[in-house]
Amino acid sequence: YEDGVTVVQVATDDNPHLEADVRAALEEDYGGKQIGRQELHAEIMEQDESALWRRDDLDTYRWLTEAPTLARLTVGVDPSGGAGEQGIVVAGKQITDEIVNGRAQKRFEGFVLDDRTCHLSPAGWGRRAGQAAIDWEADDIVVETNYGGEMAVVTIRDAALAMGVSVPVRTVVATRGKRVRAEPVSALST
Repeated sequence: YEDGVTVVQVATDDNPHLEADVRAALEEDYGGKQIGRQELHAEIMEQDESALWRRDDLDTYRWLTEAPTLARLTVGVDPSGGAGEQGIVVAGKQITDEIVNGRAQKRFEGFVLDDRTCHLSPAGWGRRAGQAAIDWEADDIVVETNYGGEMAVVTIRDAALAMGVSVPVRTVVATRGKRVRAEPVSALST
């Protein structure tokens, strides 16, 4: 910590002005859970116990050099549909041939190459996605159309056109929640 900074941890029980029934209700709702340890007992939680990816795993598998030769590069865009962030991530796929038990097979590996997530206007995140495609020489941009529908596609195409490039834009519709969609990827990555 820097000079002149004092760090104080204060738990819910340290608040003399909190009514007993409120304290009991908070303990009932959050006691025994990680959020309770953090919010009620002032513990600093470095890792979310329910996270699909652990910080140690991310650091272990992080590539600090150039990306390998990739068969496909895609910019994924998840518009927020409101005041939230617009997720923009560049990912690549590597395909290698290998022999397993005397049989030739293909091995597929995915790489997250860049995170351009932002909190911008539609024109702004459209440019950000287009610039990511240009910078990484992406094969395409895939946009989730749950929020904004065709407007999300038009936003990206208009931005790319204004930048003087043409990038194929594909659409996907998420029919399940983010966690459900991420669980298979998490299982493969550990």
